[in-house]
Amino acid sequence: MNIVTGGRILVVDDDTAICVVVSEALRRAGHVVKVGGTIAERSALLETFQPDILVTDVKLPDGDGLDDVHRISEAWPDMRVIILSAQNTLNTAVRATEQGAFEYLPKPFDLNELT
Repeated sequence: MNIVTGGRILVVDDDTAICVVVSEALRRAGHVVKVGGTIAERSALLETFQPDILVTDVKLPDGDGLDDVHRISEAWPDMRVIILSAQNTLNTAVRATEQGAFEYLPKPFDLNELT
């Protein structure tokens, strides 16, 4: 995947280490990055930050990160949604695609796939 430099990217994962590593790699690649750890934080940041790209985990403390991806894709049709998941199953990948995700990356993943 080739993300245009200077994009606004929202990274949402309840694993702080993943947020730190991913956000730092994206910043070094020239992007503006915000991070969150819950669906509630994701919703608030989508409204205020208005990212070009959403990178979100499936399993979040306050719910399933895939449940509202379709709504997000409809509300922001130009925003790309990238799903991260430790649930490396075909079902999760299919669900992500059906919900409108641009990309599905199973954990662990290579940072080069995001930058």
